[in-house]
Amino acid sequence: MSEKPMRVTMLGHACLLCETEDARILMDPWLVGPANFRSWWHLPETPFDPSKLPPLDYLYLSHLHEDHFHVQTLKRLDRRPTVLVPRLYHNRLVSRLNQLGFTRIKELPHAKECWLSRSTRVCCLQMGNDSLLTVADSSGAMLNANDCLQGNPLAQTLPTLQNLAARYRFQIAFLAFGTAGAYPKCYRFEDPAEYLDPWVKEQAMLRNFVQGAMAIRAGTTVPFAGGFALLGRNQMWMNEVKTTPTDALAALQAKAPHLNGIDMNPGDIWDSKGGLIRMSPPPDWDKRLDMIRRMHEAHADELKRIEDGERNGPLNLYKLFQSSLIQNLRTIPLLRRRLNCSVLFQVEGHPGGSWEIDLRRPSRWFREGDSGDWLIRVAIPSALLAEVLVNQDGWETLGISYKLDLYMRKGARAKEGSLIRLINTPSPWWILRTLMTPRFAEFLVRRRKEFVNLVRWKFLETTS
Repeated sequence: MSEKPMRVTMLGHACLLCETEDARILMDPWLVGPANFRSWWHLPETPFDPSKLPPLDYLYLSHLHEDHFHVQTLKRLDRRPTVLVPRLYHNRLVSRLNQLGFTRIKELPHAKECWLSRSTRVCCLQMGNDSLLTVADSSGAMLNANDCLQGNPLAQTLPTLQNLAARYRFQIAFLAFGTAGAYPKCYRFEDPAEYLDPWVKEQAMLRNFVQGAMAIRAGTTVPFAGGFALLGRNQMWMNEVKTTPTDALAALQAKAPHLNGIDMNPGDIWDSKGGLIRMSPPPDWDKRLDMIRRMHEAHADELKRIEDGERNGPLNLYKLFQSSLIQNLRTIPLLRRRLNCSVLFQVEGHPGGSWEIDLRRPSRWFREGDSGDWLIRVAIPSALLAEVLVNQDGWETLGISYKLDLYMRKGARAKEGSLIRLINTPSPWWILRTLMTPRFAEFLVRRRKEFVNLVRWKFLETTS
């Protein structure tokens, strides 16, 4: 047994610094500025400067969402550490890292243990486009499950977590407890029966957190990856409908009082021998709305610059809008028949206006102005629309940012999966190149059930 304990420092939101006997791993670093289309801000605010972190041996990036793969933070980090990423069916993580100047990259195979050094071993499991990481040495083992409890079926996730728990006997586990997604906060419906109370989704995620904790049975469970506030003036009300670490720990105590849960905040350290070391008093989460109002006031000038910038799109935006949607319709020929409705884009700022695409017509789908005869209305600032159109993850990021504004008339809910494909569809060449790679063959072999779900989500929804 080593004399040196494992230590894990909470840096903020989903960012951890894990120090084993002989390795230092920085995980999912978002440490400066806002994330997700400039919408998420650290709560509580984090004091850490990326350039002043201790020397690192490894970075771990779980997935491409900006609160985990934060470009402005990554630009300020040393390029010498080896970057650990899941080996997915595509190479977009690797390509993005190469663009940022990271060349030492190690792709971790699904569910296979890898030794990083004499004492430190890791195991990465992939779920969808997300991943979790276990880290172990002779003094202990930790689990960073980040967002894997969000958006993945518990019937798949819980047995995986139970198997990991039996293998590693975790001293500490970090599990997401809150929601992150546009529905239902960013949706408005003509038919009130289609509306979902946001608290229903929040409570469902708390149940996922508790069930995950019960499956893992770690010595300590930490509510994790929910430390953000929405400071935009149109999103401020959404902070009122959001669970806190206190809520997560209360739910855990009510359902599994034998499990130990703790709240960790920026600067706090967990030690495999000494337990929790608090570096400052924890926030009073009952007063979080007051905290957020003060943050909103403190960042008022920057928030104004962000809002103004998002309303100032490129001059060729309408041409980009038309060409992008036409390309997506050509990539999935049956998409037009599946939608078979008119979608109105209310583009705010410059250039802007009401832009409608009517897919009931055999040709000449586009027109400027509001006919009133649409099924779905999307309100979006012009520069944000440009970002969504050119970014393969743009629509998903827009939803996570809570800057999506959708109005759906009766019957529109069934069209939503096809709307995503209308806005963002990978090019045929990207799809072909991906299908021809060895990594895709590995995905088919190791993750067959997920492959079936992936095909159903990406393609069958648009053709049924």
